[in-house]
Amino acid sequence: MIEAVVLDPRSWLVLGLTLGIADILFGAANLALAIGVACGLVSAVLFGQELEWYGTILASWRSVALLFSGFSIASVLLLRLTLRRGTVAHINRY
Repeated sequence: MIEAVVLDPRSWLVLGLTLGIADILFGAANLALAIGVACGLVSAVLFGQELEWYGTILASWRSVALLFSGFSIASVLLLRLTLRRGTVAHINRY
């Protein structure tokens, strides 16, 4: 049961869109957005595998979890580096 959900690209796409919308609405410091992007990338890989663009590389939930964790770390780091706050002096600093 759980493996069928984890290996379904549509579930990753729904999770990614949900996290992206939640981050935009509630402002979770872009963390949910970065993890949503990682979910979208996992969904893209699973869709490619489903369409037989390449061989089966994600055969179990463990391989999907490893891919998701790698994409999550990479997307969080890239988003933090690109959206880094500058050293602008704030008017409220005394």
